[in-house]
Amino acid sequence: MVVPPDAVRALAGALLHHPEDALVVLVALRDGDGRVVDFRYELANATAERNAGRPLAGRRMLETWSEEDTSLFEPMVRLLRDGGELSFEYEAAHAGADPAIAGRTYSTYLRAVGTERVVQQFRDVTALRRAQDLLHVQALHDPLTGLANRRLLLDRLERALARLGRHPSTLAVLYCDVDRFKLINDTFGHGVGDQLLQHVGSALRAALRPADTIARIGGDEFVVLCEDLEPGSTGLDLAERLRLAVPERCRTAGGDVHVGVSVGVTTVTEPVAVDRALSEADAALFAAKQDGRRQSRSFTDAMREQALHRYRTEAGLAVALERGEFTLHHQPKVDLASGLVSGAEALLRWQHPTDGLLLPVAFLDVLEESSAIVDVGAWVLREACAEAVRWPELGSTAVVQVNLAARQIASRGLVEQVRAALRGSGLPAHRLELEITEGQVLTDLAGAVRTLEELRALGVRLALDDFGSGYSSLAWLQRLPVTSLKLDRAFLADLGGSRDNSAIVGSVVDLGHALGLRVVGEGVEDQAQLDALRTLGVDEAQGFHLGRPVPAARFRQGLRRRVRPG
Repeated sequence: MVVPPDAVRALAGALLHHPEDALVVLVALRDGDGRVVDFRYELANATAERNAGRPLAGRRMLETWSEEDTSLFEPMVRLLRDGGELSFEYEAAHAGADPAIAGRTYSTYLRAVGTERVVQQFRDVTALRRAQDLLHVQALHDPLTGLANRRLLLDRLERALARLGRHPSTLAVLYCDVDRFKLINDTFGHGVGDQLLQHVGSALRAALRPADTIARIGGDEFVVLCEDLEPGSTGLDLAERLRLAVPERCRTAGGDVHVGVSVGVTTVTEPVAVDRALSEADAALFAAKQDGRRQSRSFTDAMREQALHRYRTEAGLAVALERGEFTLHHQPKVDLASGLVSGAEALLRWQHPTDGLLLPVAFLDVLEESSAIVDVGAWVLREACAEAVRWPELGSTAVVQVNLAARQIASRGLVEQVRAALRGSGLPAHRLELEITEGQVLTDLAGAVRTLEELRALGVRLALDDFGSGYSSLAWLQRLPVTSLKLDRAFLADLGGSRDNSAIVGSVVDLGHALGLRVVGEGVEDQAQLDALRTLGVDEAQGFHLGRPVPAARFRQGLRRRVRPG
């Protein structure tokens, strides 16, 4: 059959512009009623025949196609009837084709030539589509664990919450956090940390149903979405299953690592905002971690109030320093040998614009978890040093004590902040004592020791606060360049009434003195405790029995009074 000149020109033009494409010219085959029942290949270039795995010219089209490919037949018939052109993609699995070629995706261009012929130009776009699919997967999944990422989680959670309005059901959102992950990461390195996250992610995934979604949304945080729970479920049984699914020991390149997860869960039965569902699960997680690690908790209304209070506290703290709402109160410290005030501890207070004067118990935990603690800590250092210069009555040895937060110790600028506070106030370095706790330094002992040694080189004193409250205080004591110990107030609770407790305190005092350290008893609430501390050889003491924290002006007014308790 002779191919019309316009079809030949169309084919030649296509070959000229797209020589890598497969091109064919097909002619319609009709039955006695004039209906198109098949097409025959009239022309086919080498690319088309290579894709088909056989010669095409002269063959019937439907003979060379598998059943999956026949969807292309009707569009070709319509083109002959209506004229014009058509572009779309289709998947081809030609009968007899090379397995390496079968099952490809093609982008095809069809054009009617008169009423009997169709020119088809098509290109294998399988590699392109696979690359696009890979990019799509990477955009929606965490590259480390292969789990969904925050973007995919939010999309699925939004859809799931919307479905609750159409089909009443119960869904659960669970917030999972790896306990002590920062300590593990800092101790063993990021490689081990990554292995641990993969281990946790796999364990959590294995404990879920195939339809459930688990996402790593950042750091050591995982969020799980489970739909179609039993009516009335609190999700706590699911939270427990996830918590217990993570083995307590993970084998890594750095050795066996102890691990656990804490889980918070909220259940939802009606459409709510995505942020609310996540914040409720996060609040439940916060409660779980407060109750001790490797715990699970279900969200309650009380947690909502607590979360709201925490949010408001964070928002207020963010502007409190700028607005000048912080102030310092001072609690006297007494030398037990002379009975004289030997210095004072500077204690932070927040003059809240609506709630009045707030003690640290109301805000310090929130502050210490935020980056604002570094700036507030620097302010405390400057104010405390400037105030201590105003204590001429106490002589040249009076010490002002300032508590440091863990973030301050980890901050690279701490040493310079201390140096600037001393220089700006004119306070001699030996009159500043910085207080730390064991827990603040053990997360990065080596780094903390370096910072503390730099501070000692400035001439400031260092006190280890709450000594005896941890499990390894004695083991770490010699590594910390401290100058004094402050006994944990728990030792004083039964001091004088318990022979064993007195013996323990006496041993700690002897240990401190043997290491050349001054020993301070804090939390002294009555005369009996004070007498017992004197008897045991404690050097200094502070507590409500000796003086409550008071504003700076009131503290200065009472300095001339010799303190002789009892």
